[in-house]
Amino acid sequence: MTGSPALSLAIVDDDVRTVQRLAQLLRDDGFRVYTAHNVGEAERLAATNSFEVALIDVRLPDGDGREVARRWLARFPALEVVYVTIYKELFARAPEGSRESALTKPIDYAALVAALRAREATLPTSARA
Repeated sequence: MTGSPALSLAIVDDDVRTVQRLAQLLRDDGFRVYTAHNVGEAERLAATNSFEVALIDVRLPDGDGREVARRWLARFPALEVVYVTIYKELFARAPEGSRESALTKPIDYAALVAALRAREATLPTSARA
């Protein structure tokens, strides 16, 4: 979205190489991206930043990504959480109006960017400052 502030998102996943690649691709596409590789890093990240979208791996080396998501959803009222997992059976279809959804690995990058652009379009410019 040229000329408007970028959507801000966090990626929380313990696969360092994948996170680095995904973050760089998303930055190249104009998104503001923050990364963490475990629960501790995620909590430190959220203490100093806010996000519109969080991509969170379910299984982290020091805890459960769903617990991180619960805390973040309570803290950031406009946040949408996308669980990223190979365990698609853990997630039923989210009810209408839910701020939670899931993507299975490997991530379809084009579909992810399309969903992020759609989310970005719903935000007022001032919310993305």
